[in-house]
Amino acid sequence: MKMHKLAGIMLAVCLITGPAFTSADTTGSNGSNSTTTSSTNVNIERLLEQIRNLQTQVATLQNAQREVTIANTNVSGSIQLIRNLKQGMSGEDIVRLQTLLASDPSIFPNGTIDGFFGSTTKDALKKFQKKHGYEQVGYAGPKTLNQLNKLIRELGLKKNNDTEYCIKVPPGHLVAPGLFKTDDNGKKNGKSKFKVVECDKVPPVSDTSIPVISQVGTANLLGTTTRVVWTTNELSNSRIWYGTSTSVSTNGAANISEASYVTSHSLSLSGLATSTTYYFIVASTDTSGNTATSSQVSFVTTAGL
Repeated sequence: MKMHKLAGIMLAVCLITGPAFTSADTTGSNGSNSTTTSSTNVNIERLLEQIRNLQTQVATLQNAQREVTIANTNVSGSIQLIRNLKQGMSGEDIVRLQTLLASDPSIFPNGTIDGFFGSTTKDALKKFQKKHGYEQVGYAGPKTLNQLNKLIRELGLKKNNDTEYCIKVPPGHLVAPGLFKTDDNGKKNGKSKFKVVECDKVPPVSDTSIPVISQVGTANLLGTTTRVVWTTNELSNSRIWYGTSTSVSTNGAANISEASYVTSHSLSLSGLATSTTYYFIVASTDTSGNTATSSQVSFVTTAGL
């Protein structure tokens, strides 16, 4: 906006100077006109000096704009702290400050990361300054910022999203208990509002899918024995409830089971009555504890030999 305004002033000055030269060229040679011409030349010189000053200001603003662009590029390319930080301030850079302080539990044992520079953050910053041999003033000036930015590079501080940051934690490196925690609703209530996780560490995926049971049936049906078979889409154990009642209950322990985790299940039933209808239900539980249960199936034993 300032550059446009200066350009407009320069244009106006140029428009003013144009007629002034024309007036001097068309004036006669008497004393009055000579005085007017001299006065006009003085005014022109003043205007030209103003133009030169404006041009200098424009060049200064252009250089400042280029520096801001470069600074913004650097900030977007890698996280760093660039403004002095003190108590009462808030913002994303305070989150970064708190994350860095909390990486050392002896400095910031509370580890609360809420983006507000309060008294606990000030106390932690004093401890940080003492550790690195700086004056314990409780605010971050150029020297402290330089040390903090060095720590940013060491920890590889990154921003994952609006509320989550990550740092690299060397093996055996302890951190403040609250560093990797956040409250459930993301509000400032004495707990961290922002979550910090370990960079490049993939959190374990929780398996909540139950196995898929299919191809339930019987095989080798011979009088008083038979084999019940089924398949699952993932490794899981095997259990069967069976009986002659038309409604099999799965309450209580299974009649027969196998703890091995397999995808092809086969359990033998023996001691069955001949020429009798039996009803059964199978179940399988995967390694994550998810259980699938089949619908009720029936079979009829053959007559005795």
